[in-house]
Amino acid sequence: MASSKTHDLDIYFNDHKFSLTSDILSACIGYGSKIKKYEFITGFCEKKSNGYAILLRLISMTFDVREISIDDDRIYARYSNEVDAFIASLSKTQLNEIVGELADIYRHLQGVLNTAGVSHINLRREIRPRVLLKNKINEVRISSYFAERMNYSSLLMLYEAAANLLGKEKIPVRMDILNSFSDTNQKGGYGDISLELSIPVENILYSHLSFPSDKMEGDEWVIMNRYSAGIVEIPVSSIVISNAKIRDYIDESYKHLTLHSAQQLFSMDYSTTWGRLSVFNSF
Repeated sequence: MASSKTHDLDIYFNDHKFSLTSDILSACIGYGSKIKKYEFITGFCEKKSNGYAILLRLISMTFDVREISIDDDRIYARYSNEVDAFIASLSKTQLNEIVGELADIYRHLQGVLNTAGVSHINLRREIRPRVLLKNKINEVRISSYFAERMNYSSLLMLYEAAANLLGKEKIPVRMDILNSFSDTNQKGGYGDISLELSIPVENILYSHLSFPSDKMEGDEWVIMNRYSAGIVEIPVSSIVISNAKIRDYIDESYKHLTLHSAQQLFSMDYSTTWGRLSVFNSF
């Protein structure tokens, strides 16, 4: 089986669209609901909010919790009480039907991709740079820096600079349990930093190709993060910055990073680096 760009897959989905029957799943996956009792749900296509959190709770009932643990997810933690109350309001029959349909959505996509003969899908995720450091980094600041100074994109770029200095091919990156990736080759306007990854098909929950065109964004694939504590190792080469000014600014910001500081960064526990970000909102 081979990797594939998704324009090669359209033909396989044309006659195999999944018809959602659950109003709750439709609201969580898409843009919310026009049905009054579900109007409170903000759909995942709009932003990561209560619909995303409800979807995570349903996923925890659909998949093996040893593979996908939602407890540490930042969005779920924010809405867990609301989600618990909502799930408790559903009948057992209703809940079983929703969980069954979510499993069917996953099996449907996996079946189509298996027929297409692909094992990986090439996708990209854009990240918006946020107030990158202007001062040089030194080994004194490297240990006390994270809680006050770092944000998602600047820590990602710090890891990239440290990896390049040490000759490492991969870096750790924290991601949510569910993440939206794009199948377009064109910049989507979400950010100047891109992660271009080859995603194993078994980690894909659903895609814009799964449903009729009005259900979600026209280039979106939703990926499940099965890794412990949400930490994924990605190739340094997967980080792509198309904006030359941003690339130059990042290189200037981190050019004083020392070998000792780079080694110190990679020796630190992820809970001290990714776990201490004061603002974790790029994913």
